[in-house]
Amino acid sequence: MSTFVPTILLAIVTYPLVFLVAFPVLLGLHCAFGRAFDVRRIVIFFLLGLSVWGPLCLTNMPLPNDYAAFCANPPPGLAPRLEPFQFVAPAKYFLSVLVREGRVLIIPFLIGSFLNFWMLFPAGCLLRVLKKRHFLVPIAIGLVSSLFLELTQLTGIWGIIGCTHRTFDVDDIILNTAGFFGGWVGMSVLFWLTDRFRSGAGDRQDNQ
Repeated sequence: MSTFVPTILLAIVTYPLVFLVAFPVLLGLHCAFGRAFDVRRIVIFFLLGLSVWGPLCLTNMPLPNDYAAFCANPPPGLAPRLEPFQFVAPAKYFLSVLVREGRVLIIPFLIGSFLNFWMLFPAGCLLRVLKKRHFLVPIAIGLVSSLFLELTQLTGIWGIIGCTHRTFDVDDIILNTAGFFGGWVGMSVLFWLTDRFRSGAGDRQDNQ
């Protein structure tokens, strides 16, 4: 986990500059559609962008020290993985051992899958906070976002490195999308419970 700390710190330090560059675009879009752009929405947009910028950094950093040497002799295992649901078998094995023997297995592949699910979960939560939308919207946004992350790795940050520097994995797209949608669903449930609690409290006050 400590290997991710420098990348996380880099994402936090560099993101304010990224947001400042994108801010005029957000402001222009809101003005074009006649929508209010108050402090609350600015904060939500800031956090939403950070929740995508962080995974983008984590999935692409650290970069090769020598791009030419890296592309001339790439490490093994960078071939695209196009067969979906490879995480299902180790997940079943993990659960079977946990239930039958009460042991928690450390499966690196499964840990990576777990992290991929949670990677875009905060972004899904923040999208739901921003505005209530049809459930197909977060699925589409999560799919596009995760596909962008994977293509960034496949193309060597869109040609900057000159070759593939991370593995394109269709399972990562599935898990990232599921995590994004899971965040949206989780926040929707939280809002629903909050509304029910407020409604119940209001009814009790009316009956007193």
